[in-house]
Amino acid sequence: MEAKPGGSTQMRLLIVLLVHPFAMAAWLFCGLPGLALALKSLLDALQQRHVLALVLSTSLMALSLVCATMWI
Repeated sequence: MEAKPGGSTQMRLLIVLLVHPFAMAAWLFCGLPGLALALKSLLDALQQRHVLALVLSTSLMALSLVCATMWI
């Protein structure tokens, strides 16, 4: 029987099933407010025409979306 470098498929599935609900809960309580804050600051920066705030808000929004896709 050949050993797999990442462990057995059953063990990986068990880890995913145990970790995924906690990851989704962390995303709901941390990621969604962060995304909402990034969107609000982006809209405020667009209204006030602050270039630096616009760039920072856009990067925060992108970071939140990347984190969202990593959690899901």
